[in-house]
Amino acid sequence: MTNIVTPDLARSSRIGIEEAVLCDSKSDSDLLYIVEKNIDRLQTITMDTKAVPSPQAKSHKCPNLARLQIERGAVGVCCQKVSEAVALIDAGISNILISNEIIDLNKIQRLTSLASRPGVSVRVCVDQLENVINLSN
Repeated sequence: MTNIVTPDLARSSRIGIEEAVLCDSKSDSDLLYIVEKNIDRLQTITMDTKAVPSPQAKSHKCPNLARLQIERGAVGVCCQKVSEAVALIDAGISNILISNEIIDLNKIQRLTSLASRPGVSVRVCVDQLENVINLSN
C-alpha cells in the first residue's frame, strides 16, 4: 500500500520516498529534502555492515541524483540497460553495475567500449557460460 504524505509528515516520520507519494509540495526543496533523507537512511542502515550500497538509478534516471547518492556514500549505481549506463557514464558517473544480462553482441560491443574508458568501472550480471565467453572476447 502506498502512503500519501505531505512534506511535513515525511520529515517527521521514517517514511522514505520509495514508500511515499508526495502531495501538495510547496517547492522542489521539499522533495529534495525527502530524497536526501532517504539516501541518508540507506547509508545509516548499511553503515555497520559489510554491505556497500550501489542503488538502482533506474527509478530516477538522473545523473545529478546518482552523483548525490555517491557523494553520500554509495560506491556506484545500478542500471538495467547499456543505454542507461552510457548516459550515466557520459554524465561522469564512473562506477556502474548493469543488473541485467547483456546477451546481444552489439550491446556487448558497446559495453566493452564503455568499460575501456579511463577511470570507468562497468560490471554486468551473467547467468550463462556462453554470455561470460562473449563478454570476455
